[in-house]
Amino acid sequence: MGALASIKAGNEYRKYYERKTGEGKHPMAVLNAIKNKIVSRMFAVIERNTPYVCLQT
Repeated sequence: MGALASIKAGNEYRKYYERKTGEGKHPMAVLNAIKNKIVSRMFAVIERNTPYVCLQT
């Protein structure tokens, strides 16, 4: 659900999704990769006990 919402929001995950599906990856495989990216970022924030900082310009 969160991966779909992030794709529809038009942020960096949408670009990633479009690039990977354009390369021929199955859409569900790309969604799973996005889910893993989101969870990895969540755990990094929790482990470091710091707020999330978006480094994208």
